[in-house]
Amino acid sequence: MLRQWLLVFLLYVFLAEGKTNVSIAAPVSSATSNFQTLAAQFNAAQSDIEVTVTLIPTTVDYYHTIKGALVLGDITFDGIAFGQVHLLEMLLAGVDSASNSDEWNLEPLTARVAASPLLDWDGINLFTRSYGTNFNKDVYLVPFDGDYHQLYLREDVLDYYGLAVPRSIPELVEVARALSASDMADNSSMPDVAFCVGDGTNLQRFVTDFTMPFIQYAGTAQGGYFTTDGMVNLFNNAGFKAGVEAFRAMLDNGYEDIEIASSREAFLNGTCAITIDWGDLLFSAPRSAVEGVANHTVAMVMPGSTRIYDRDSGRSDLVDCTATLCPFASANSRGDLVNTAPLASHGGWSIGVPKIASHKNEVFAFLEWAASPDVINPITLQGSGFEPFRTSVAANTTLWDVAGLSVARDWIMDVLDTILTAGNVALDMRLPGYSDYVAVMEQNLRSYLYDGESIDVALSNLDREVEAVTDRYGRDMQLLYYRMNLNVNPLTTLTLDRIYGLFSMACIIATAAVIIITTICVVFFGFIMNDGNFKLASPNYLILGNVGWLTATAGVALFVCSFVWSSTLLCINTLVFIGLGVAIALGSLFAKQARIYWILRATRSHKKRFTVPNDLHLLPLLLAGVPLPCGLVIVWSILDAFKESSVKLGDYTACVACQSTHAMLWAIAVGLLAVFYLVPNGLLVFKTRNLPISETRLLSISIQISAVMCTVIALVYLIAVDPFVMPKIAPPVFTVGVTLIQAVTFVPKLWKAVRRQPLSKRDFRLLTGKGDLSLDGYIRCPRCHSCFAAFGNQISKDEAVDGGFNESVSGARSHRTRSIRSALSSAVSSAIVPAKASRADPEGMQRFLASPYADIELTMPARRLNPDAAPQDPTPPSSLLDNRLLRRVSDASSVNGPVDSATETLSFSEEDSGEAFRRPPPVFEEVEAEVLSSEPVVSSGVYSYDSTDPM
Repeated sequence: MLRQWLLVFLLYVFLAEGKTNVSIAAPVSSATSNFQTLAAQFNAAQSDIEVTVTLIPTTVDYYHTIKGALVLGDITFDGIAFGQVHLLEMLLAGVDSASNSDEWNLEPLTARVAASPLLDWDGINLFTRSYGTNFNKDVYLVPFDGDYHQLYLREDVLDYYGLAVPRSIPELVEVARALSASDMADNSSMPDVAFCVGDGTNLQRFVTDFTMPFIQYAGTAQGGYFTTDGMVNLFNNAGFKAGVEAFRAMLDNGYEDIEIASSREAFLNGTCAITIDWGDLLFSAPRSAVEGVANHTVAMVMPGSTRIYDRDSGRSDLVDCTATLCPFASANSRGDLVNTAPLASHGGWSIGVPKIASHKNEVFAFLEWAASPDVINPITLQGSGFEPFRTSVAANTTLWDVAGLSVARDWIMDVLDTILTAGNVALDMRLPGYSDYVAVMEQNLRSYLYDGESIDVALSNLDREVEAVTDRYGRDMQLLYYRMNLNVNPLTTLTLDRIYGLFSMACIIATAAVIIITTICVVFFGFIMNDGNFKLASPNYLILGNVGWLTATAGVALFVCSFVWSSTLLCINTLVFIGLGVAIALGSLFAKQARIYWILRATRSHKKRFTVPNDLHLLPLLLAGVPLPCGLVIVWSILDAFKESSVKLGDYTACVACQSTHAMLWAIAVGLLAVFYLVPNGLLVFKTRNLPISETRLLSISIQISAVMCTVIALVYLIAVDPFVMPKIAPPVFTVGVTLIQAVTFVPKLWKAVRRQPLSKRDFRLLTGKGDLSLDGYIRCPRCHSCFAAFGNQISKDEAVDGGFNESVSGARSHRTRSIRSALSSAVSSAIVPAKASRADPEGMQRFLASPYADIELTMPARRLNPDAAPQDPTPPSSLLDNRLLRRVSDASSVNGPVDSATETLSFSEEDSGEAFRRPPPVFEEVEAEVLSSEPVVSSGVYSYDSTDPM
């Protein structure tokens, strides 16, 4: 027997030690004892968690003590109970700045409440779940109560004296005056006074009941204490003045300066006919011993006003409500719109979890159980300080029967339905320095209501002192907190315009600096490459465009990285990289298009000579074209995104996209983007680095690159923000799209680049200066008959002998830029390399070895087709100096003797790159030529195209 008891004892000790102890702090009040009841029920329902609720006695300043513990970081409680009006005091105690939410004192519960089916978060009324428990669009409290002010009146009294139920504040004042003027005080079955309110310690809240309908008319997010653009108080205007005067008129018809307990008792015992109170009277009035109170009490939302103070119009007087100004107003019997703004006074008892709590999971397990509909709804009908806050409370009629409220259910639910679904509920003043604001309001309101001060002087003093409190706590920070309370964009539009206006200017300056540095580098390397005339202007801008798109691609990669790592720097760099990259690419494309237009306009105007813009010429155009796209991309993408009303403060310091649950799929998609864009595009640029590309071909490539990358970036952002695209499906769709685009645009070019066939016959002839109407690398204008170098190579006076080329004056390397020689070498090598030819066509290789081309010297300007022939005299034929030139005669059968390769046309087509080198060489004959212009050509950068050759 002893052994059995010992086993039972050990088992008890083991189970007891296996429990997790959770402690919750709450102040002593009639309402907070409900937390102890809930804790006892929870402990009895399960055995894993032991919840203890510690009630802090009134001898201790509860809020001061808890805030001090939060600041010092030594709080021992896992949960803290307080009214929603004190949320900011707890959340931001000891916090210097709101910019870093990691420093805030309470644990955000947004993800927990959303994932809890037991809690049924959507079943909580709109105001409580969206404003009362929220700050900066994050949930920090689990509610157990819904505190709103309501108007209570005796319907039997109004019927006796023939008065209608008031729907507006002026009508309420008229009813009170009519009752006071009647014989009600002499009738023993009637109340003694018309109105009573417990304004002794909560004066400013009851005054706010009368002022809010005049001031807040556009919804909770509008706010009723301060403006949301400059934190200017709304206490000294026609609307606030009308509300205060109405409250003064009500006090003239009832008791003055009494406590809430006395006011509540006066109504329940039938002494006063009208009162304003929290929801406690909803459940205590039906239980009153006074028949008129128990059976004829009517509760309603605080009456409103048909006239409002339009704060945005600039008018100082009141204006009538319209459907536009007052979207939440309802029409009265006369058709006038009445704006109501019920005050969520105190907000309701709730529990938050300290960020440093040891048992967050366990305390939330208690909170979601205790606040669930089946548990909390019966308690909110007991009149014990917890009032209904769930819309589901009306559906369960059994709860009302058990609570003894079957008869009163209809009129109670009438007022609860109105409040729980209202869109213009007024949020209590929830700001740092709340007690200072309240003290100033109480003092100045009392000076008018009770001490005889004029209302204008009282409101002027109130305005000045409230502004002083705001300045003391920091106007900018108070505005930030106020807007975050109202769940609107924390930063005002004006602030955003100022910040990102400066930011966009900085980006434009940075872009210009990048372009200047890039161009300087291009020019510098042009000198190194012996490209003194910068004839590689086109390839340079192709490279520049690629640099831009590569920069934008890096921004897209950072955007995807933000799915995993949340960082302010990462978010800013994402937008900067994409903005700068697109600006650089569009700027280079703009300059390139300007170059093409310049050439076409000059050739079509039949000018004798024209200057083709080189890198230095295009630089001003590029710089002029960059700021516009840069400003559009950066300002539009950043500023408009943050102007959305759904943005919370954390979105300014961490990417919204960081919360993606499919980071791995996005990483794979970006990896494929790199493979299908960066690699082939990089190979294309590398393979063609030494080949001059024609103007139109280059423009085509630039446009295609731009189209591809614009589509890629648009797809990324479209997929990231489109709510109709499933996140799990978006990355594969994105990858397939990029793959198809690459297959159409880059695969053919990559294939040609690999085979070293990037140039057409026309491109080759044009850029090397070989072929019809050309002479040894110099193109002859068909109108003026002057010879100019391809891409504007300079020709000096000494070199321009009758418009021709004097090789005796200029050396073989003079003005023969390395890129053209590389083009020739690359083109010939790609067609005649023995290894390639032998692999591709063995018989063709044998024919090649037997042909005169086998001994071509690729690096010499003059080449011999026959190794046994005598070397040619480097001096040009006398016929050239006698205004004769060599014309190509395509008679392959007349080959007889060596031919100087200086006049050989080494052209090939895209379709057949090798056939041109296996045909017999053509024969050149001297013919009578047209007389060339004797005008010397001295200008630099001169360029001419054959107008018969289409662009």
